[in-house]
Amino acid sequence: MVRARPPSEIEHMRSRIASRLRVLDELLNTQMEEYFSSPGSEGGAYSVRPHLRRYVEVASQLLERMAEQDDDAALDVVFMDMPVTLVDEADGTEEVYTVVGPDEGDPAKGHISCLSPLGLALLLKRVNERVVIDAPGGRFTYRIAAVGSEAMRD
Repeated sequence: MVRARPPSEIEHMRSRIASRLRVLDELLNTQMEEYFSSPGSEGGAYSVRPHLRRYVEVASQLLERMAEQDDDAALDVVFMDMPVTLVDEADGTEEVYTVVGPDEGDPAKGHISCLSPLGLALLLKRVNERVVIDAPGGRFTYRIAAVGSEAMRD
């Protein structure tokens, strides 16, 4: 069951999401080629760009729906800058991460770049969805247990 969120929390989340969408849209329109112009990153912009473009479009639609219908159910979706609790399906451990901008990733602090495999996989997923990540260390399967302020609770 989804916990009702106070209006102040909903408005704060909407504001953060809208602000991040503006930044990402600018990145996609002007800076993506520059970001991926470093050696060894050839083709990276082309595989990431569709995921981020979809994120911007779908997140924008969810924000509009939230504003029109006063619907906070969309806040159980993984957006950038919102904590998300993942449960490792292999061992049951929980970790809290936040998907952040490309230059803000710091895994030691739980900040995962939106351009990383985990960051891309998490965006727009809902509570209780499974996320499968193929990484150099193997395949990992997580369940999204909580998003937003619910993810920060002990």
